[in-house]
Amino acid sequence: MFAYAILAYAISDCKLFTSCQLGPTVEKSIYTQQYGLFLATLRAARESAGLMQSDLAARLNVDQPFVSKCESGQRRLDFIEVREWCAALGLTLNELTASFEEAMASAQKK
Repeated sequence: MFAYAILAYAISDCKLFTSCQLGPTVEKSIYTQQYGLFLATLRAARESAGLMQSDLAARLNVDQPFVSKCESGQRRLDFIEVREWCAALGLTLNELTASFEEAMASAQKK
């Protein structure tokens, strides 16, 4: 019973709990430079296609705030959504990936 009380206290105290976690914590990818470059690549692809956010939203059958939230990182896209995004822009997933890899290489040189 005493051990349970200590555990309950530790869990309720966030600082103590985080210091007791097992193993290293992994940074969420949405907070990385790479994810920022991915978002910039998506935005650049849309702009290269000559589309405004509202135009892309119409092609994706979503509203403009959805596109804005995706491009700003407030909403995360899954793999299938990225593929649909590419199709709406008239490019392949491979082309988007190549653009992203170029951005990554350029950022690593800096």
